[in-house]
Amino acid sequence: MLLLFFIGPISGQENKKLDFNDMEYLLKILSIEDICEQVKKRGHKIINTLQNRERLANLGFGEKLHIFWPSDTSIQQQNLKKQLQQLGKEIKILQEKADNIDVVSINDIDKDIRSLNQQVTAIQSSVDSLYTRLGITKSDNNEKQIGAIGDIKYSLLPLDEFQKQNGSGWVLLAGQEIEKTPLALVLGIKKLPDARGVFLRGRNYNRSKNEGNPKGDLLVGTYQKDDFKSHGHKTTNANSHNGHGRPATGGDGSEGVGYHTSCNSGGRETRPRCITVNIYVKVY
Repeated sequence: MLLLFFIGPISGQENKKLDFNDMEYLLKILSIEDICEQVKKRGHKIINTLQNRERLANLGFGEKLHIFWPSDTSIQQQNLKKQLQQLGKEIKILQEKADNIDVVSINDIDKDIRSLNQQVTAIQSSVDSLYTRLGITKSDNNEKQIGAIGDIKYSLLPLDEFQKQNGSGWVLLAGQEIEKTPLALVLGIKKLPDARGVFLRGRNYNRSKNEGNPKGDLLVGTYQKDDFKSHGHKTTNANSHNGHGRPATGGDGSEGVGYHTSCNSGGRETRPRCITVNIYVKVY
């Protein structure tokens, strides 16, 4: 690589065209500062190579080397500038791709998501309000819950132990007030049916009265008293008897027409074989 420049008359000498190999001569007639100043004014640069650095350093340029080529920091800045330019091109490509996306569809989806979030928030607020009105705490709500509102369970466990195993919200089906519970709101009732000491019976749902409940479709929770199905007993024709004998004589007696009561036998109710259990219902 050649470094060519012209130097004006110095000490009466003529202009002379010099190359890099004449640097020793230049140092004889000019100071290092003068040479650097001349190169700087004319815009001449020496390629940044290890060979040129070493040659100039050997010729006594030392700290003045930065005049001829960029410093390491400047080179790093140029590299970063190139990287930024490349990133700028990639960003532009991504922007062009984004411009092709249906913006209207994205906005519609965003609106739907916001609407759903609002609905979820409103539902949660309603649930919190309901629990507040029922006097149910957050801790109660976080307990393990088994079963749904209105479910009925048979159990051998007493109430307190049953609630430990199945969560809160279960009570005996015993005719008590439940006005402030979700079950009451769903069914529109204020009191539970009383299942103590009675059997449960499935609702008829339009089944034939001869095969199901003869009373038809009674409402859920309706109580029925015990009853016997109507029936009759057949007997043979009545006979009379007369006779005599020794040592005594006598004749058959008779009773008047009407109802006659015989002595009662058996228990106090008609029932099938059974086992007593607790009957619980979930009210919240």
